[in-house]
Amino acid sequence: MAEEESDQEAERLGEELVAIVESPPGPVGLRTAGDDRGGAGGGSCGGCGVGISSRDYCRRFCQVVEDYAGRWQVPLPQLQVLQTALCCFTSASASFPDECEHVQYVLSSLAVSFFELLLFFGRDEFYEEPLKDILGSFQECQNHLRRYGNVNLELVTRIIRDGGPWEDPVLQAVLKAQPASQEIGTSGDSKSKPTFHLLKTDCKSGIDIICNTEKEGKTILALQLCESFLIPQLQSGDMYCIWELIFIWSKLQLKSNPSKQVFVDQCYQLLRTATNVRVIFPFMKIIKDEVNRIYLSLEF
Repeated sequence: MAEEESDQEAERLGEELVAIVESPPGPVGLRTAGDDRGGAGGGSCGGCGVGISSRDYCRRFCQVVEDYAGRWQVPLPQLQVLQTALCCFTSASASFPDECEHVQYVLSSLAVSFFELLLFFGRDEFYEEPLKDILGSFQECQNHLRRYGNVNLELVTRIIRDGGPWEDPVLQAVLKAQPASQEIGTSGDSKSKPTFHLLKTDCKSGIDIICNTEKEGKTILALQLCESFLIPQLQSGDMYCIWELIFIWSKLQLKSNPSKQVFVDQCYQLLRTATNVRVIFPFMKIIKDEVNRIYLSLEF
């Protein structure tokens, strides 16, 4: 598709996303930001008082965005889809509760999808149009969405500010650890699209078993169980529950061996088994959280 058609698609997407707010099922639309929120910060996200609920809005939003993103097979138009989607979501979310699991899920999905697509661009391109405009919109939206405290959005904002994912010291260390892993940013299927799975429940069964085992004081066994769930996920590229599993694994690994150097080495060992570029994101998070910056500059 030509650039002009991409712009037209973005315009149609914006209109369709606005229509979700303006024409929801039922006679009354979504409340505006100035309306009485009736305890918006109370933690319930089943609805916004009148009209479409935040849950229903998020579900329909994901369906529309996934449809539009799937029409493209190259990263730039997909980023433009996400740009329009994030701007529309930022506007609509003014009427949503401050604490809403559905809003958090959508924001995390958008952030991770942005990150995945940014891997196709070098640092120089970050200062050129149209990417410069897209990234500017992302950061502006993040400023309006700070009240949600979404960690993924904050991480991507920092990555953008620092010059992109390829400038990140954790990712650079991963690439130095395994030259073949450079393919992760260049050989990925250009036909892949951001995935918006709709509001899944957590994989409680395996995680509960791991946590219960750890509570019984069997840390090593819990770590082994966690790896038995995590490694197949990494090898298959399945992102379901991957954030929870990696977080739990990091805590168990450090509890079984508090050495920061061993922890970093184990992270890179697991990354070598991964087949999905998105797993870089949670590993970046746990390494930055757990390890002093001095370790990020080490040569691996």
